[in-house]
Amino acid sequence: MDRTAALQQLKPRIEEYLQGKGIDTRHNFKCLNPAHQENNPSMGLDRVNHQAHCFTISCGARYDIIDLIKLDNPGLDTAGAFEMAYRLYNIDAGGPTADFQPVQNEQKAPKYADKIERYAVALKGSEGETYLTGRGLSIETMRRFKLGYSPEEYNKPLGKPMPSITIPYPGADYYISRPISEKAYDKPKTSEAGPEPIFNLPALYSGAQAVFIVESQLCAISIEQAGGSAIALGGGGLNRLIQQLKAKPTSAALILCLDNDAPGREAVVKAGAGELSALFVNGSTAIMGVGLSLMVKTDL
Repeated sequence: MDRTAALQQLKPRIEEYLQGKGIDTRHNFKCLNPAHQENNPSMGLDRVNHQAHCFTISCGARYDIIDLIKLDNPGLDTAGAFEMAYRLYNIDAGGPTADFQPVQNEQKAPKYADKIERYAVALKGSEGETYLTGRGLSIETMRRFKLGYSPEEYNKPLGKPMPSITIPYPGADYYISRPISEKAYDKPKTSEAGPEPIFNLPALYSGAQAVFIVESQLCAISIEQAGGSAIALGGGGLNRLIQQLKAKPTSAALILCLDNDAPGREAVVKAGAGELSALFVNGSTAIMGVGLSLMVKTDL
């Protein structure tokens, strides 16, 4: 695969990359141009051209995913940025190229396991445990999902350390954090941890007759506590789920329960009319689109 073809394959992953940086792509966000100092968010995601675009006349910066990787890794050249992108998104470049040899079946040591364990131990008796109890979670559920507490977890969206709960991803070397006093989820940098996985992915293949698909990890945990099975999309979006189902179908009926807001309703409509719906027609999986207003608290 030459670089032009590789870029066309990589460009649509820009939303996933931005979300991996903790950016909510549903709204305008702070311009990523280091030279652009601003108080009001002036950059948005151009989904047609797959670029982050600053709409101010004085800046007008446009970045594709390779540009963003270079911005996040000072000193990295274009060849290195392509190499990093190939690794992040498991893209097979079709054999050696002039500047990159894909790594096959590389075994990586767990990066976050020790931290996850420390946070889980720190949860007992902490304000994090009090917060989760207030959300309706039992001690047993907290232990089952290894929920944790960090008194000074740095939060990139807020730009400061905050007392936070931590939520590991079952079956994956990955976790996210949420400040106790702010609704500002944070996650590891994509360049360090790779793309965000689907939360609680093993539930898809657990033999459950039906699996709820929600946005929030805490929503999924609440459903599991109530006796159901659930996964959470987090920042990965429906595209991640589509790719997962293409690679490994499930026999479970899937109940799509995204947030009952404009973006959530729009995603449900698109799922019903698009590629996700087609997967269900051709397989043994079913889907229903509903707003999440059932057994869990929605302000998560």
